[in-house]
Amino acid sequence: MSVGSAVLWLVGVLLIIAVALVPIRLGAARRRALAAARADAESAYHELGYALDARTGTEDTLAAARERWNTAGALLADAATAPQCAVAGQCARDGLARLATADRPESA
Repeated sequence: MSVGSAVLWLVGVLLIIAVALVPIRLGAARRRALAAARADAESAYHELGYALDARTGTEDTLAAARERWNTAGALLADAATAPQCAVAGQCARDGLARLATADRPESA
């Protein structure tokens, strides 16, 4: 085998390895994004659950916040992508915002 063909063979092998690593790297990035989005959504979901346990308020406010808590839990259970986790987190944050609004005294 000549030096030229050995170098060409080596370049070909390195190219195949490099192309094979691209999907692996992209998959790892997707998994990290999903884990971060899921952690954020679960944090908001659990915070809303704790807030519901500690709150008293009008039935309408509590019912609306509890509905968002249930919806966020269902969305999280089915979430397989980072955007789906983000929707679940936003749903939980909406419930927290509803409880926070109910806690504010009304302006005269």
